[in-house]
Amino acid sequence: MVKTIGQLHCQNITYKLFTGILNSFLVDHCTTNSVITLEQAGGKPGSWGCTDQLLINKMILDEVKRNRRNLHMMWFDYKKAFDSVPHDWIIRALELAKIPHEIIRTVKNLMKLWSTKLSLNDTTTNIIKYLCGILQGDCLSLILFILSVNPLSFLLKKLPGYNAGPPGERNTKINHLFFVDDLKTYAQDEMSAKLPLDLISKFTKDIGMEFGQDKCAYIYISKGKKESLGEKFSIEEMELNELEDGEPYKYLGQDECVGYDNALNKDRVLKEYFRRIRKIWNSELYANHKVIAHNTFAIPVITPTFGILNWTKDKILAIDVKTRKT
Repeated sequence: MVKTIGQLHCQNITYKLFTGILNSFLVDHCTTNSVITLEQAGGKPGSWGCTDQLLINKMILDEVKRNRRNLHMMWFDYKKAFDSVPHDWIIRALELAKIPHEIIRTVKNLMKLWSTKLSLNDTTTNIIKYLCGILQGDCLSLILFILSVNPLSFLLKKLPGYNAGPPGERNTKINHLFFVDDLKTYAQDEMSAKLPLDLISKFTKDIGMEFGQDKCAYIYISKGKKESLGEKFSIEEMELNELEDGEPYKYLGQDECVGYDNALNKDRVLKEYFRRIRKIWNSELYANHKVIAHNTFAIPVITPTFGILNWTKDKILAIDVKTRKT
């Protein structure tokens, strides 16, 4: 049985052009006025997105292990994120971001047009209106969702977190990282971790959304090593499972625990990299088009992992040799 169905619509060109103009204005407004928090890396011009967040995360984990520090981490993932954002909250989030009233009114009018039909064989349903959720299939959907969760990021910034830095100079506070709907929090200890858990639980409930609790988890690191607490971490209706010993959590495409040492990370990257290479060079493309495809379709699979996964010089040379032989 299918448990989750994601909808991605094929919009017409006129609609995409129009929402593209709206998206450009919203992104410019958010960038110029620093509307979106630094902790949110999704959809930002000039940002490396996942790579930025993974590098920050790796720096924290390496520092915790090296200096034998304590750290409480929690991972959150919204359940059917784009499909469950209430329309009234989207409008309220735009107002909080000081978006001009004309743009907000335009988005309101667009929401009234959000609808779909389902077809099976010769049967087609009547028009189904979207009463909640963001219609996907264009660039506008991303910025609307990011603005919807942006107030949560601002609230989390006020809470205590992990103080990064060398001994005696721990002046940089990091308490959470956001990548679109993927949220990760950091705290010094179990008591401090309850504060963001309580805030996240109340905020999510107030705006009418919920987390997929099977994708939420936590881990406690004591003196640089994982320590099992043997219980779920919960507050009110929010409940997080503890990572088992040796069990990784897949965060932004990489398996992590107390670092990125899991061999599956490199295996997964290399498998996809060579799959794409074989597909490109066995195709009927002209030679110059194959080179372009190689540089734009295959290389980006492996290059973002440099600095995150510990590639040795010998391993990189071996990849280079195998690439030439493939």
